[in-house]
Amino acid sequence: MSELNEVTDASGVIFFDKPLPPIRVPCDKNGDEDGPSLCFKDDGSRLIGLSSCLEQTQQRCMDGASPGCAEVASRSCGGKEVSSPWWKRWRKPVVSSQRESKSWEEREACENEVMNACLQSSRPKCGEYAMEICYRAYQEPLIRKHIE
Repeated sequence: MSELNEVTDASGVIFFDKPLPPIRVPCDKNGDEDGPSLCFKDDGSRLIGLSSCLEQTQQRCMDGASPGCAEVASRSCGGKEVSSPWWKRWRKPVVSSQRESKSWEEREACENEVMNACLQSSRPKCGEYAMEICYRAYQEPLIRKHIE
């Protein structure tokens, strides 16, 4: 297997996974003059598409909420003074009078707690957002016989 990857990498050939079949196919909407439209093959394919949409949309929403939660955690756990940049954690303080109100360990624990709480509170909101987006697309399922 590794020899095949080395040969394809050297030649510039990239093998992709086999594409998935489409979940919707052309169909006739009860003889409308609009012509054919896209319909689900059956109710099972519609439900698979809906669950996949919900899962992916919620995951992307949570991925987008994570940086915001990290900033909220950093600002809320920085102490009374202006919180120092993240890179100052890896160097020792030069002047002892410029101490932070919290030790780094306390601040890390506080940030982890606030971050987890923020992510937990955004999970239901992301679920609602996913339902709003996906149910709109899958609301009126057209399940018809395939046009031949």
